[in-house]
Amino acid sequence: MTIHLSQSDVRDGTGVRREVLIENRSERIKLFYKVDNAALSDSMNSAVIASVFKAMSEKKDVVVHGAVSKTLLENIDDFQDAWSSWMPQYSRVTFSAEKELTDPSTGDRRSILAFSGGVDATFSLWRHTRSLSRHKTNMHSALLVHGFDLPLNGVDVFKTARDSAEKIANDAGVALKTIETNVRSTGLAERWPYTYIPALASCLHLFDAAHDVGIIGSDEPYSALVIPWGSNPITNHLLSSGRFQVKYDSGGYTRTQKVRVLSEWPTAMENLRVCWEGPKTGKNCGRCEKCIRTILNFRAIGVEKPACFEADVTNEMIRSVRLTNKIQRSFMLDIISEARKSGVSGDWLETLKGLVGS
Repeated sequence: MTIHLSQSDVRDGTGVRREVLIENRSERIKLFYKVDNAALSDSMNSAVIASVFKAMSEKKDVVVHGAVSKTLLENIDDFQDAWSSWMPQYSRVTFSAEKELTDPSTGDRRSILAFSGGVDATFSLWRHTRSLSRHKTNMHSALLVHGFDLPLNGVDVFKTARDSAEKIANDAGVALKTIETNVRSTGLAERWPYTYIPALASCLHLFDAAHDVGIIGSDEPYSALVIPWGSNPITNHLLSSGRFQVKYDSGGYTRTQKVRVLSEWPTAMENLRVCWEGPKTGKNCGRCEKCIRTILNFRAIGVEKPACFEADVTNEMIRSVRLTNKIQRSFMLDIISEARKSGVSGDWLETLKGLVGS
């Protein structure tokens, strides 16, 4: 059985809605992306990327009724090689398109950043607008997605998160764009911790008419990679086309090293949003594992609780944390290590050592 992809655009007074039809003999999924009036990609690269894990999990070849980058099709083969070797529930399939595009990059490195308003994305925003790194790009836009951690039915919640993200982006001199999509709720990315990067990259690719690079801030540093994991320096770049590079950014920095930089940026300290598993408010709950961990990142370098959190962390809250994967434990060990380097001590640190068994 084969999966067929086709797409169309619908424009109205509020923007443009790209609809992608993903269908076979027994199933029909309508995926959408909605943005303000903008020039969207003329290719079907986003549709290919969004469907890759579904096709692999169902062992179905894909026929694309439209144009796809030849470079992306080659990269998708390598992407499948990696993920099928890491997780045997995924199998290699064939992608074919009615037209293959030869699309070399324009080379001006005009970039768009996947921007949640969290530590990793905000550090990448700083790095590409304020640092002296030779790897910095001409960062033109930051993209906030509605439909991933922020539910589609939470319009007010998204507005709250957008307002905070916009303050940080504007302070960096970068335009904030937003996109609404049902890519997560369609079932195309069922194992979200492993499959969210194609979902995110599919959104970034829609803007390849005006950008050459899509920046995704690193989750893990090169020194503490956990494989397999959704975002990683091995396969993220394999979601690139010939004219649009997907880049795993700032892998040379640990999370605590990132917050050390952000601690000197007042607008970031006031508006960071890291929470995804607490109550859906568009703000930080201050009680979930990630909120607690982020406050401890700052504490490890001797910085008080950022203003974006209403209350500080107690030892009892640290003891209540449940570490559910290797990455969370690695992040906690980073906090302990950075506190040691900074000469920071206290009961909280001993409590954290007890949590991770260090």
